[in-house]
Amino acid sequence: MSTVGEVFQTCSIVSVTLFLKYFVTNLRWGFLKGKANMRAREDFNNNENATSDDVERATAAGRIVQNDLENIPFGLILMWGTALCILGAQMSSTDASSMCTAHIVLSGLFTTARVCHTIVYMLHLALPRGAIFMIGTSSLFGLGILGIIAAFEISI
Repeated sequence: MSTVGEVFQTCSIVSVTLFLKYFVTNLRWGFLKGKANMRAREDFNNNENATSDDVERATAAGRIVQNDLENIPFGLILMWGTALCILGAQMSSTDASSMCTAHIVLSGLFTTARVCHTIVYMLHLALPRGAIFMIGTSSLFGLGILGIIAAFEISI
């Protein structure tokens, strides 16, 4: 059975993993924007000979970053908020081990789904991308429900 300490460890690892994923996709987007001549005029790495393919690749990379901006913050809020509710439930003498296990699984599932979503987006695989998105979103609903359950166990 899992512990609250492991929940917070998981939150820490997942937070850094998701930030690293976002950072890498943002760097990639910046590079592709330069190649597509889409960066600010004062930037040194614009390509005056950009093709329409370069512009499409940069635009697609921007959509990946935008999708992360729409999803990762909610994931982090739900993960950390639920972790705090589980801590409160445990402090109220509730056996929180099953909640801890569920939190770890759901957080890992969300993180894996976000990384896989980016990979299949880059590979232009629409059907798996939609399915992976739904898996990630469902894990967030699960975390939200888990947070509600844990919150109602708090009696201090």
